[in-house]
Amino acid sequence: MTLINRAALVLCLAVMAMAAPVRGQPIGDGEACLEGSGWAILDEAYCRRALFNKGLGAVARAALLTARAGALANLGEREEAFA
Repeated sequence: MTLINRAALVLCLAVMAMAAPVRGQPIGDGEACLEGSGWAILDEAYCRRALFNKGLGAVARAALLTARAGALANLGEREEAFA
């Protein structure tokens, strides 16, 4: 190996070591709703969109409704959150 090839190899390994990890799969609306982003308006939108899924089980639906109510309360829409 020449000196240039070794330097290129070391540089490549250094870049790979410092690179940010890549997630294995994209996150869905339901997961984003339950995980929360810290932005109430974004969380409410994710929850609302996830609730349109017709194949949700009762527990998943209850969890999404609870998360959406929390996001609505953070937005100041308390009456809609209680509904």
